[in-house]
Amino acid sequence: QSFIPLLYVTRSDGTTVPTEATTTRLVRGPRTLVMAIIRDISARLRADAELRASERRFSAFMRELPGIATIRDPAGRYVFMNPAGERRWGLALGAAFGKAVEAVLPPEVARRHRESDRGIFESGRAVEAVERIAGKDGAKESFWLMRRFPIRDEAENVALIGTVGIDITAARRATIEAQESRLAYLTARAAASAQEVDRKHFARDVHDAIGSGLTTLLVEMTGLSEDLSLSDAAEAHLDDARELVRALIDEASRIGRGLHPSLLDDLGLVPALKQLVADVQRINKLEVSISAQGFDGVEI
Repeated sequence: QSFIPLLYVTRSDGTTVPTEATTTRLVRGPRTLVMAIIRDISARLRADAELRASERRFSAFMRELPGIATIRDPAGRYVFMNPAGERRWGLALGAAFGKAVEAVLPPEVARRHRESDRGIFESGRAVEAVERIAGKDGAKESFWLMRRFPIRDEAENVALIGTVGIDITAARRATIEAQESRLAYLTARAAASAQEVDRKHFARDVHDAIGSGLTTLLVEMTGLSEDLSLSDAAEAHLDDARELVRALIDEASRIGRGLHPSLLDDLGLVPALKQLVADVQRINKLEVSISAQGFDGVEI
């Protein structure tokens, strides 16, 4: 008996098909007979070709995948690890195959893998989590989005554990930096608001206490001038004093407006700035202009 693994046979319609043949030699007296069993293997060859093509696609996909992809058996041994995973853990090509997680990964990472695998085999459900992995030789720690899932056999039993991990360190740090920036902004804004409240209170105190006190003093001085018979020289001195008090009242009012202009509360930032520019022009004899854009409806 002999076996021919591939034999192309031409049919009566002229088409050629691949076959496999088994021949058996039979001796009957003076005659020798050969019995041949020929099977059409076209479908099997197509299935084999499709399987090889699928394996090439899978290999190419896993080769270019930037994340880690692994498959482990119930004993925790690797049956597959893509090149990104091998590079991540400093392994040679194919070096992880057949090894347990403890022989490949750092102890803490291997422990997490074991616990996760045990849970998946028991529950049959996938798990997803962000894991922090310490760097090697003083390198910074990294953050990975890990998804582990069951791979079932034909009987729907969990036969293997698949893992896909994506490095999200950059995105994580960007999020943290954005949060820190937001916190710094809010802190600065709160400090500025507190300072503004203090300035507002101080401006009111200058107006109410100092300004009102000086105004009362001016009224008393005027009454004193009317009640007493003063010499011309004394009256002149009193007039000078009253002018000084009036100047102090104006200065207190100016300081109060400078600390917190009433226009800022009544009409907003832009009108207050325009009034400030007008005052600077009037006092210092300067040509000053102001242009404000984009402040409509904006709270300052």
